[in-house]
This record gives sequence, structure tokens and C-alpha cells, in this order.
Amino acid sequence: MNHPLEPGENLTQLALVLLVNGSQTNVMNSFPHFKTALLALCCIHFGWHPFELEGQTLRINECMAANSNGLLDEDGDTSDWIEIWNYGSSPVSLAGLYLSDDPQLPDLWPLPSIRLDSNEHLIVFASGKDRRSPEHALHCNFELDRKGEFLSLNQFIEGEWMELSAFNPFPPQKQDVSYGYVGNAGSMKTAYFLIPSPGTRNRGESVSGFVKDTRFSMDRGYYEAPFDLVISTGTHGATLAYTTDGTLPSPTNGTQVLPENTTEPSIALLKITDSTLLRAMAYKDTYSPTNVDTHSYFFHGSLLKQGDEGKPFDQSVRWGHTGPDWEMDPEIVTHANPEIKPTKEDFLRLPTLSIAMRFKEMFGRGGIYIAGQSVEKQVSAEWLNPASDPQAPNKVQGFQKNATLQIVGGSSPSRWKSDKLSMRLKFDQDLNYPVFGEDATDRFDTLVIDARLNNVWHYGGGAEPVGQRERAQYVRDQYAANLHNAMGGTSPHGRHAHVMINGIYWGIHTIHERPDDNFTASYLGGSNEDYDSIKHRPNDVLQGSSDNYNQLHALAGKDLSIEENYAAVSALLDIDDFIGYMLMNYYIGNGDWAHHNWYASFNRIDPDGRWRFHSWDAEKGLHGVSNNVTGRNDRGGPTFLQHQLIRNEGYRFRFADHAYDQLRHGVLTPQRTALMYREITDPIDLPIRLESARWGDNQKSRPYTRLDWIENRDSLFGLAANRQLPTHDFFKRRSEIVLSQFKQRNWLPFMEPPVFNQHGGHIPGDFKIEIEAANQGSILYTLDGSDPMPAVQNTHQTTFHLASDSHEKRAMMPGDSRIEDDWMQMNFDDSDWPIGNKGAGYENRSGYEALISSTLNFQDSVNQSDTETIYMRVEFEVEDPIPFDRMELSMRFDDGFIAYLNGFEIARANARGTPDTPAAWNASAA
Repeated sequence: MNHPLEPGENLTQLALVLLVNGSQTNVMNSFPHFKTALLALCCIHFGWHPFELEGQTLRINECMAANSNGLLDEDGDTSDWIEIWNYGSSPVSLAGLYLSDDPQLPDLWPLPSIRLDSNEHLIVFASGKDRRSPEHALHCNFELDRKGEFLSLNQFIEGEWMELSAFNPFPPQKQDVSYGYVGNAGSMKTAYFLIPSPGTRNRGESVSGFVKDTRFSMDRGYYEAPFDLVISTGTHGATLAYTTDGTLPSPTNGTQVLPENTTEPSIALLKITDSTLLRAMAYKDTYSPTNVDTHSYFFHGSLLKQGDEGKPFDQSVRWGHTGPDWEMDPEIVTHANPEIKPTKEDFLRLPTLSIAMRFKEMFGRGGIYIAGQSVEKQVSAEWLNPASDPQAPNKVQGFQKNATLQIVGGSSPSRWKSDKLSMRLKFDQDLNYPVFGEDATDRFDTLVIDARLNNVWHYGGGAEPVGQRERAQYVRDQYAANLHNAMGGTSPHGRHAHVMINGIYWGIHTIHERPDDNFTASYLGGSNEDYDSIKHRPNDVLQGSSDNYNQLHALAGKDLSIEENYAAVSALLDIDDFIGYMLMNYYIGNGDWAHHNWYASFNRIDPDGRWRFHSWDAEKGLHGVSNNVTGRNDRGGPTFLQHQLIRNEGYRFRFADHAYDQLRHGVLTPQRTALMYREITDPIDLPIRLESARWGDNQKSRPYTRLDWIENRDSLFGLAANRQLPTHDFFKRRSEIVLSQFKQRNWLPFMEPPVFNQHGGHIPGDFKIEIEAANQGSILYTLDGSDPMPAVQNTHQTTFHLASDSHEKRAMMPGDSRIEDDWMQMNFDDSDWPIGNKGAGYENRSGYEALISSTLNFQDSVNQSDTETIYMRVEFEVEDPIPFDRMELSMRFDDGFIAYLNGFEIARANARGTPDTPAAWNASAA
């Protein structure tokens, strides 16, 4: 007879039953692993004291061979594990028992001498760490192979090795899925457990196996001609389900393709003739089904003819400022000018991000496009044609990941400030793919699909709408982030891509990172939980708290000219990184900052952690070559910190070092900034024709075209026909203008740094380095790497008044251009100019008369048809050597001025023209 081993029984008792009944059952066949069972039987029959077999109610009940996110060991590692269960009613000692994954080495790892009580489970980590102390977690000296292998629990009895329990072998394993016995001790059925249960009974959901993934005979991508497609699975008896409307296929949704019999897998045959979103899965009873695979197939011709026909648009509710906008404008698509007309190759010049979902969940009532920022929906995201290879567009595969999608963008989703909305993907599991190349991380939990709001053709807001649309470039924000990264900062990486929503072409977007705690952990080290992450304002906390940020601003609110206060701020703020961030924003003239549009992060665990700022939403940069945002001082933001820090002499010199280095020799020079702008605009130079067809007519009947885009780009390089644009020759002129703005703010020392004939790099052996001092000053240098500038000490300062309000002045209001531009030089003869000791000018109304010397009042010379310029000269003497290290100029003026010192321009305010350009005799204020 055969008798299953039940809880509470042991082998010797069972053998006695067999003898008494006189059965001739072959015990060795019933228990082939227990070779000493017959000897134990004989001993009982003759009345000998029986040998009790330890471990007879033990078995390897469950194991995990692919642990990635489950049980942690005491080191914090996700080690694999083995669970041993005593299913008997009595305690069992583990002395003399062994675990092994090699049938030739049954004693590979000895268990410690501990007792396992009835119904108790023991976890042994299969980590290879070899730890046997009973007081701590147990670790055997081998690891488990996720591909499947032998695993046994063994005991040595009377000269023979016996397998008390074994998987011989366990099958290939899935990540974070365990394998073991189902149900009670009598069950010998094994299965996979989708929810592992280490240390407890195996009662979770179990499956017999896993349906093999679906396969597609054609790669996702772009096609020109119809083709036959085969969907299959390698699991016999499995059923296929697929959809083409963006919805998820399942046993109850989509086309069902049954197998011909249980020994054959099912196969689906399709004819693909038009752009198609194909989503497929396979399932089988008692098996875990496949995930849903999504493959997008696009046909260039049908995309260029995109309209309302054949689309599920009737399922949408009203959206957009004048109603839904689906169309590719026929006026652009069929245009006679090849510079304007898009081509099929334009789709292949950028990667494509294809979003697949239920159409109503995007555009229907309650869908995310209608609901705005408060709703998330599940989607599939595919990255197509990442290699941008028009000759083999589908050769290099990108990725397909499941994610949630929601609308984002601050004020942009306001109804309907923009019909083209920005979105954010949050992946169900981290995306591991080099989206932005080798210079960026390849791990992402979030990506932003940025449609841009400002300076784009589809802008529908009320802030200078025509100007915003006419400045469309689609690169400004990412260009700012690129500049900051090139300067050593940490800002989002990004790239342009075409976006499809359920097979509908949605235009060119910037796909970029979000500089949150996950971003900073990827680039700066540590874990997400280590960081405080803030955006836009101190109380908008993404991760952690605002306590440390508020402390930074509280310290910055003190008098930072006192070195102790400055040191306290420096302990919380990365000064060099901060200066780079500020220089970038000042360079682009960021006009929508810093009352918002910034991110900041702080590693509160790292003793060396400092606050760092990250560029964000810098769309309103590069508006005009003379734009000046140095006056911004927003409480709670980075501009407040700048205005506080600049009061410290040490910071001022440090800021000056960075400013001259970047604007004269570094990233912010005319050559580098122009090159980097080319690098970001060149990829969309031709694809912008598709954006013109999709959104160029969204706000006006005559659509914007690529030629409009080119004119704005060329203006920045000084190449546009219209030289009156505010952006004319931006890159060539901007660097020196920004330096001049810093000088006007008194953020730079009076003396400029020395000029080298070569700034670093490789030089020939006979090369002579030449250093020229600016402003005819002296040069101090070192050769050992030390700073020749002595540390500035905030000790007692002596003030010298060089020229007061009542100091003698000479002034003139010219009536024509006869006075040469050298009037500000030291050797100019001003002996015939009127003299006074107050101000100079004239007063049309009242209130300023007392400030103007009677001898310098030019009211009688005013010509109402002209604008006037007053030239004033003030002479003063200083000791040699100069007994001070800085000079301050205080001016009372109306409406503007330019100041010179010994012929060199040192400050200007509200004066038209570029720095170092003298004002004409009839110049007007800006």
C-alpha cells in the first residue's frame, strides 16, 4: 500500500504499520530517497530501540531565485532565499541537516543546531555570505540560479545521504515571483506564487506557469506600403487577444484568436494598410497571462493627410479655443515652396513618442485633455526611430513602457490659453534607456512631454500674443538648461521628438527630465529620500521639507558683509554652482523668473550637501540683446540670495571671476553660445515644417511657416534682413552687454582682470605667455596654483569722499555734433564750459530747480523739437598709491545717464545703444 506522509507521522511508525499487516509493499519504492527505511523496520520487528530520523517533517516549502524588490536581508540586500517548514506536530532539530544546490555535494552548507517548532518556518538567505550564527539571519554559502537548478535538504543516516526534500530541479524563475508547494503538507503540487510569502504558509495566488510573451513579425515604426503581420505566442493552448483602438486587450475585450488545439499556439494574421496602434496579449487557464505589448505602425502619407475622417473624434467633447484642432493644414502640406512643404523624411529626422490609450480617456468627458492637471490615466509609451536613420527607420529599437499620463504646465492648461498641452509620463517601473545619450543618466521614473507655452505659434494667452508667436523657436527653455549643464550645473537634459496620441500626429515636443528628487539622486548621488526638493516658491515642496530652505533664506537675510554671516550661508549653498546658475539666467535675460520657474535641491544626509538650483521653464529668454534682469529681487527665490550675497566682498570677487571667465573665455562667449544654439536648432530645422502644418494655423488664418522660424533664428546670428528686431546679432553682442549690466550694478570690481594671449590649452615649447593689465593697472601672478588675490577681510573701512554734491563741475548742452566724442578724456580742454557746484540741465515743470546751478541751467537753450544731452565733467585727485580698493558712484538723474572714469565707461542707466558707445548730442533716454 502507499501511505502519504501526513503531519505528525514519522517514518518508523509508518513502517511498523506495514509489518503488522504483513504487507509485502516495497518500502524503498514508496520512499526512494530514504535508503535506511528497511533497516529501521527490522529493528522494530525484533524489539530493538528504533533510530529516530530527524527532519522527517521538514521540507523546502518555498524559494525565491530572482529577488529584486522583495525581502531584504540584514545588510539591506535583496538576496535570494529558501524557506524550510516544519509541517509536523513536534519540534525538530536541524543539527546534522544540510542545504545544497549540487547533487554531488549533499553537505554543501550545514544548518546550525537549532530547533524548529511545529508549523514554524525558517528563512535561509541564498546569498553566498555563509553565516550560520543562530542569533542572526542565516546565509548559506551558495546562490540560486534564476534559470532553474537542483536544490535539496539532506541528512546523513547510517552511512547514506538522504534527501529530506528537494526540487530536482526547480524551473526557470520570474523576477520577484517565488516557487514552492501549494496548500497543506500533504500536497505535492508545486506552483509559482505571484505574491511570495516568506515565513508564512503558501496561501497566495499561484499559477502553473507563465504564458510566453507575444511576438510581432514586423517591428514598430514607419512604413510606406501595406504589409502582412503575424502575432504569435510560444505557449501551446494559449489564446491571443488584440485591439487597434488604443484600449487594453483582455479575455473580454478585443479580437480573440483561439488555438486550433491544446498542443498548438494561436497565431493572428493581420493586414496593415494604414497607421495602426496594435495592442496584444495572450492568456491560458491556470497560467499567468502576458503583459500587453503595444506596437505602433505609421504611414507617412496618411499622417500628412490627417483630418477628421476615419478617426474616433466623435467620441470627444469640445476642447480648444475655437473647438478641437486635429488637422494637418492642407495649405502647408501641399505648398509649392519646398522650404515650407513637409516631406515624409521629416518624420524620420526626430524620434517619435507614441502614446496609446483609450481615446475617451484622453479627449472624452473626464479625459485628461478636458479635465486638466488633476487626472492621471494609464497609457503605453513607445519610443520609435531613436537612431533617426531615414534609410533604416525601424532598425534601432527604442522602448515600450507602461506609464501614467497627466496634463502639466502651470498656467498653460488654463482654458484655452494653449490648445497644445504639455504632459508628464510617470513610468510604472523605472525606464532604463539612454534617452538623452551618454552624457545623461539612463534611469528615469518621469519624463516631461513639453509642448511649450510661450514663444510658440500656438500661444493663445493675453501677454503680447502676436510677439510671442512671432518669436517662435521651440528651443529657448532647453537651450538655457544646456548652457547651465555646459557650465557644470545640473539641469534637465532634453531633446525634440514627434508626439503621436493614439495615432494622431500632435506635433514637435521637447522630451526632458524633471529636476525632482529622483533627478538629483541620479546625478548627485544618494537616494531620493535624502533630498529636500523645492520648486517655484519655498512652500512648494516635492520631497522632504522646506525647513532647510527657509533656514538658508533666514541666514541670507542678515548682513552678509559680515564674514561670519556669509560663512553660514556658504555652509548651506553651493556658491560656485549658484553663480553659474545666475550667470546663465542673466545671460539669456530670463524675463519670467525668479518669482517662480526654478527648482532647488539639498542633500540633507550628506555632510557636504549644499543647495543647488536647476533651470526650469526659461521660455522667456533671448527676447532682446539689451534685456536686463539684474534688478530682479524676488523674496524667497534665487535673485534675493544674489542681491544679499553681492554685499560681501569675497563673494563679489568670486562672482567677478566666474563672470569674466564664462563671458570672455567660457560657455557664455559669442562663439560657444552661437554654436550651442545651432546644435539645438539644427535637428528641427526641417521637421519644423510638420509643426507648421499641425499648429501653424492654430491662432491665425495665414499659417506660420518654416520661413518665419528661420527669420527669428537668423536674427539671433545677425543674419536676418530685418535688423531692427530686438534680438538682432544677439550672440555676438550679448556677452559684453551682460558684463556692462554687472558693472552698472557695481557687481564687478573697477579693475578688469588681466588678459592672456592664450587662455589655457596646449602650447609649443617656445611659446611666451603674455599678460596685459586692464586699465593700466599692475599685475600680480603665481606659478604654484595659489590665488594671487589675498582674501578680503571685512575689517574697519575708511571712506574717502572724492567728489561731493557741491564739488565744482563744468557742463555743456551741445546744440549740434561739433563737440567730439573725446570730451570725456582727461586732456580735453573744457576751459570755456560753464562752471557750477550743483546739478546741470533744465526743468520744464517744478521741483528740481534747487538742484540745478544757475550757471548750468540750460532752459533758454532748449529746442522743443529736439532731445537734449548734457555733457558734464568733474575733476578730482587721488593719492598715489591709491589708498582704497573700490569706488562708489551715486547719481541723481532724470531720465538717463552714462558715466566715464578717465575716458572709460563705468556705468549707464536708461541709455540707448550698447556699452562703450557714446551718446549723441541729441540722444534720448530708453
